Amino acid sequence: MVTNKRIVFLKQSNEKDAYGQGKPVWEETSYTGLAKISEVSGRLYYEAARANEENTILFRVNRSFIPEDFNKINYRIKCENTIYTIKHISGLKERFLEVQIRGISI
Repeated sequence: MVTNKRIVFLKQSNEKDAYGQGKPVWEETSYTGLAKISEVSGRLYYEAARANEENTILFRVNRSFIPEDFNKINYRIKCENTIYTIKHISGLKERFLEVQIRGISI
């Protein structure tokens, strides 16, 4: 089942603690929008189950909502107070109108 939900991209920034060590902090960006959300199925489901990542969600996002420097290391997705790390991005380099992002809930 596919549903439309509002998502927010979180970007990593580094703060220094009292000892001068870098500490990652995730801050909300201004990039928000609706995403088509569905659970993975078929081959992707079995691939996720093999890696013990059954809580994998597939986000389909309009390209206009994607930040310019978007990557799977410095960004996360927040949807309904759940934060997802980004496992895979497809369609980012191509000229598709929609980008598919596979996320795993933390």
